[in-house]
Amino acid sequence: MTGTLDVSALEAALADLVDRHPGLRTRFPADPDGLPVPTTAPAGRRFALPAQPTERADPRHVVDDDVRRPFDLTTEAPLRARLFRSGPHRHHLVLTVHHIACSPRFLPRLLADLGHAYSARRRGAPPRWTAPAADVTGPPSEDPARDAFWRRELAGLHTSMPLPAARLRTPRTSPAAHTLTHTVRAAPLVALARTLDVPPEHVLHAAVAVLLHQTGSGSDITLATVKPGAARTGSPDDLLPLRLDLTGNPSFAHLVRQVTTRLHGAGRHDTPFARLLAAPQGRGAATPLLQVVSEARPDPGALSVRLPGLTTDVYLSAPHSTPHDLHFTLHLPSDERHGEARVSLTRTRDRFHAVTAQALAEGLATVLGAAAADPSARAGRLPLLPAARPWPHAPTSPPRPLPARTIPALLSRQVHSTPDAIAVTDADTTLTYRELDTAASALARRLRRAGARPEKIVALAVSRTTDLVVATVAVLKSGAAYLPLDPRYPAGRLELMLSDAAPCLVLTDRATSPLLPEHALPELLVDGPATDPGDGTRTQETVPHGDNLAYVMYTSGSTGVPKGVGITHAGVVNGVSQLTPLVGMRPGAVMLACTSMNFDVSVFEIVTALSTGARVDIVRDVLSVVERGGWRGDVLHTVPSAFSEILDQVSGSLHVRTVVCAGERLPGELVARVRAELPAVTMINAYGQTESFYATAHTLPAAPPAEGPVPIGTPLGNMRAYVLGPGLVPLPPTVAGELYVGGEVGRGYHARPALTADRFVADPYAPGGRRMYRTGDLARWNAQGELELLGRADAQAKVRGIRVEPAEIEAVLTAHPDIAQAAVTVRADERDGHGTVVAHIVPAQPPTSPDAPVGPSPRALRRYVADRLPAVMIPRVFVTLERLPLTPNGKLDRSRLPAPGKHTPQRRPPLSGTEQAVAAVFAEVLNAPAVGADDDFFARGGDSTAAVRLLARLPAGHGPRPTLRAFLANPTVAGVAQLLTGTAESL
Repeated sequence: MTGTLDVSALEAALADLVDRHPGLRTRFPADPDGLPVPTTAPAGRRFALPAQPTERADPRHVVDDDVRRPFDLTTEAPLRARLFRSGPHRHHLVLTVHHIACSPRFLPRLLADLGHAYSARRRGAPPRWTAPAADVTGPPSEDPARDAFWRRELAGLHTSMPLPAARLRTPRTSPAAHTLTHTVRAAPLVALARTLDVPPEHVLHAAVAVLLHQTGSGSDITLATVKPGAARTGSPDDLLPLRLDLTGNPSFAHLVRQVTTRLHGAGRHDTPFARLLAAPQGRGAATPLLQVVSEARPDPGALSVRLPGLTTDVYLSAPHSTPHDLHFTLHLPSDERHGEARVSLTRTRDRFHAVTAQALAEGLATVLGAAAADPSARAGRLPLLPAARPWPHAPTSPPRPLPARTIPALLSRQVHSTPDAIAVTDADTTLTYRELDTAASALARRLRRAGARPEKIVALAVSRTTDLVVATVAVLKSGAAYLPLDPRYPAGRLELMLSDAAPCLVLTDRATSPLLPEHALPELLVDGPATDPGDGTRTQETVPHGDNLAYVMYTSGSTGVPKGVGITHAGVVNGVSQLTPLVGMRPGAVMLACTSMNFDVSVFEIVTALSTGARVDIVRDVLSVVERGGWRGDVLHTVPSAFSEILDQVSGSLHVRTVVCAGERLPGELVARVRAELPAVTMINAYGQTESFYATAHTLPAAPPAEGPVPIGTPLGNMRAYVLGPGLVPLPPTVAGELYVGGEVGRGYHARPALTADRFVADPYAPGGRRMYRTGDLARWNAQGELELLGRADAQAKVRGIRVEPAEIEAVLTAHPDIAQAAVTVRADERDGHGTVVAHIVPAQPPTSPDAPVGPSPRALRRYVADRLPAVMIPRVFVTLERLPLTPNGKLDRSRLPAPGKHTPQRRPPLSGTEQAVAAVFAEVLNAPAVGADDDFFARGGDSTAAVRLLARLPAGHGPRPTLRAFLANPTVAGVAQLLTGTAESL
């Protein structure tokens, strides 16, 4: 304020302001039960504003400091005023208002009233108000139609929306906030709003929904927005929920119309926001009703206050705290035709990285611009990255020429280069490259006489000796593709693979043949007679091409049936050629071949070694290293969980130059351990699916790993990697999406054209009609331009590096005559962090008596599953339920499946002293004779009011009292006890 300030008039004007608006003089002391009681002080509060001197002409630091100072609303009114003087005729009035009494939308009204009161007091008279004060009365407490509307509107909102947050919300999450801003041209937005005949904020809400949908929040988006007319009230109940459905990828214009329709319905059924929060759908520390706010406001730069005799500038401080995860605001300029609108985002600092918040704010500005240019565009296709920067990082490496197009051609180069070098060894046999080639060529001729040729499949079931490598190379040299059969698999699964793949013959040996299920296919024995009937006939030598199949490998099936993945020669050659320089393979090096032939790591082990003049050391499995007391060689490829077990047993006896990890997420703890115990080892974190072979790789630095996921690196040569949203739009850095792999990917699923078309889709970002594979993995680009693997986008998971699809296990379980329903999940074991298969089952018949067993025993079920599925897919834990939890639309709600040990229908009594003390308060507040340790407060009849009373009555001496927000996420006796002792899980 520049000019001659009448301090007495200003003090009287502030008193007039507080008299006019009762919310500014309302405190909230607690009653004996701990419930806050709104208590409005009588009018007549007086202000004293001694001018405090300050040498700074810009008082923003004073404003920011005052904003950070909390209110104690039990004793303090929600308005503070301080006056500073930086010169004889320059003053600064700092007003700090708690959001419970005044929202930013109410500031223009508040400043106008202040100016009117100051003008009157300067003339020596009280103000005469021409408009009534804000009406903050809510709708009637009982309205069946209104309540029914909101029950329908919020049906099914049981859990929070997933957001691109770096950290989970916990009871200790700070509300500290940070705000950043982007600009966007106002004229196109206003023009779009006029074309659609809606207010500009409706366009904003639709754009925020698109942004959340694209960044992983799903198709059911719930926002909190502002009621029409909220700028006239300033009430804390200004907000209302806005639930939008993006199922079917609607156009942006359609989504805007949905916003308008929903808000119109909400306006006809007005209700206090606090009432909705008290409903079951609103409970929870991260309820979707509180997570994301979207609103439009006038430009803060247009805020003004008219004080006679003074020139004024108004500065509005950015919020320093927020009860929401994300708060999007559109600030429209006064000149909508030529000015710029500002899009601001306030984030919870503890939950979101600054890079992520920047990407979200920029993404919203980009969506608004794109939607204004083409409102008919589908929501899933609206870009999040500006046209000048369409990719967060390069999705592909420069093209690299291949040394050969087929595996036999690649291996033949090495045979001619080092014919007498050792190629493969087992415990008893050693073969040179010349001997291996001679044996494989002879066996290939026998295979061709038996019908092997390109695009034919040969089932391969050979013991893990040098004969296995000879047989594998022979099948490839014959032109056929091999189908690996592990005799340790259940007979039923092997039968299914043989039936589905329809091989032309089975290549096996004398030891393995009796272990295979009965079949009608011709068998050729690797260790059989060197000559076969018809050996005198000449066969035409067939040479495979790069696009021919190299192998068909079966993985767990999402439909409950395993599916065979076809990989071509070119795909294998590309992956091996790109990985070879990274792992440092060279002539004379030794590669440990310890992986089952049913896992594509085995392809890497054999082909990488034999294409570089190295030696394949073939053993039974990775545990053989433990049995042998260690291993000495150059390259070991394994899954992280198995490597951890090796280190547990033979860390001091393991001498290896390079460790390649793949198949599951690499824990940072394991990397740190390797760095401590094997400091000279080169660690490579590789990534690929059976459907793509290898796609990316990352060589870990020698320094200890940083916090967060270990990167899987960047795309290998001739491969492409994209992190895309549900509409296949590239996502910004640090934002998670589904990982797609392009380039030399597999051919598809054998004899499954529909499934192939679903997972191998057109690559819109590659020339020439190329395809990309939809991996089902969640990933993100980090700030350094590397990919990080975060988990699965679907129910599929991995156990010890082997893919496990719950649907396949469920299909086997429900085939049991005593099981009606089954749901399978893979959970992290609390002891070692490895994946544990948990089966939730519903018996076909209820127990005949209270003491009778419920359904088949876990032992019987494990035996049943073991006869039909591989050992890795046998559930470790069985949980018996009366029924499976369902979503409102009747689908299985996997998020509500109980964790092992928390499903027993018997009431668990409180055990510890803290649990017993908490249970006593539960029983008192609920008026219940007894409360179990796992009883849900709200399921036993509690509500939000009773929850506040309960928190006030918790006994002292057991720890700091939890907040209401923390209690809503842990509403059981055990949960509250954990909050008191500081052991509660994240919200």
